[in-house]
Amino acid sequence: MTNTADSALPDAKELRRLLSYLSIKPNADNAVVDSFRRQAVKLSLTTNVIKTFDLFREAVVESRQFQQIGLFNFYMGLIYLDYERFLVAAEQFNQARRQWAFINEKPHMCLACFAGAVAYHRDLNYQAANRLYARVEVEATHIYREVLRPALLPPVADYKRFIVSLRARLYVARRILRENVRAVPLPVVHINHELTAPRTGQREGVMVNKKALYELLRATFNEEKLRTLCFYLGVVYDYLPAENLQRKFVELMDTMERLGRMPDLVFEAYNQVPDAAWYNTVRSDPLEQ
Repeated sequence: MTNTADSALPDAKELRRLLSYLSIKPNADNAVVDSFRRQAVKLSLTTNVIKTFDLFREAVVESRQFQQIGLFNFYMGLIYLDYERFLVAAEQFNQARRQWAFINEKPHMCLACFAGAVAYHRDLNYQAANRLYARVEVEATHIYREVLRPALLPPVADYKRFIVSLRARLYVARRILRENVRAVPLPVVHINHELTAPRTGQREGVMVNKKALYELLRATFNEEKLRTLCFYLGVVYDYLPAENLQRKFVELMDTMERLGRMPDLVFEAYNQVPDAAWYNTVRSDPLEQ
């Protein structure tokens, strides 16, 4: 079921409107698929219909036009989005992005990435959605800079209108995602292991061994996982003033310590990698025992 917040997420119609700003003219086969998409809510996605789509897919692929192949995949993603088959839709959008990547269609690739994020978001796969939203934000920023230099982009499409509309919808989607994440009940972690650790990062009767935490973060987190961890902690990953991943860990820990939130860092890290020995990084304050 879709809650009120999720209903504000872009639907297939809005994504199709964003696509229209890019001025891709569909070939005959894609025109038929797009026509079906407009009637999708009235028709059933039967086996025969899917077989028909496979025939159109073969015809489009035989054209060897990457733009049209990507467009077909994007249309199929919109159709599956309408039918609430969100994971299939996300895969179709990913295929569209791959096809457009062959011809370096950056705005099209950015749109396919955003559509995939929306599909994951509607499927309640918040981690995958957040990862793609972050990618869209970076790519949209680069495209916007290119829009300010029109010579870098073909004059056919309305790129400025596209990028402004995309960024507005991205802002709304990420706000909704934050609300969704806050609404998810977190598991209760019972930690009863004691260590002879220095009293650093003390808060609410819990002390964190910074050295042990740093080593465990290095062993279990790559850049992608660290970005997600920062998101859940409310820290902007790109604002961490460090050049490499190891320094990012240090800066994040220093930030959390300044805010008195070191236990939060351990708890969110546990949620992402529950099999790691996070209990070796904390102990209860003996004054409260």
